[in-house]
Amino acid sequence: MAPLASPLECLLQVRMDMENGASVRKAIHQYLDTHNNEFRNDLCEWILELDGGVDPFRRRATLSIHRPHRRALLELLRQGLHGEPILKALGDLEMEMIDVCQDQVEVHLRRLPILALVPLMLFQVPAFLLLLFGPILQDLLGSFV
Repeated sequence: MAPLASPLECLLQVRMDMENGASVRKAIHQYLDTHNNEFRNDLCEWILELDGGVDPFRRRATLSIHRPHRRALLELLRQGLHGEPILKALGDLEMEMIDVCQDQVEVHLRRLPILALVPLMLFQVPAFLLLLFGPILQDLLGSFV
């Protein structure tokens, strides 16, 4: 199963590595070495473009980096790679991303009972109707013989 929020995982690992004294670049490379997901691939492309002098946000090919929280994380990482302090901002973004993840889980949990009714409607209701109307149909068909 895929992790719930790959950007949140990245943010947590980068923040923890920075708190342990690693640089932003080293923390990012540590994340890239230990994870294999869609966000990791986007992050690799983003770093390569950033190191090449291209503005990665102007490119339309990688649409997943244009999501608001991913873009905010990448913007913070860009600032950190240019030597600006970002540890406090990472903590603030972490809280915001956790709230968004919890909201997404709550939305999914609210839809779950409706989705659970689909197998009930498809399989159990017809079986119940067959049990209910079966004897009536049997009597009806037996009266014609």
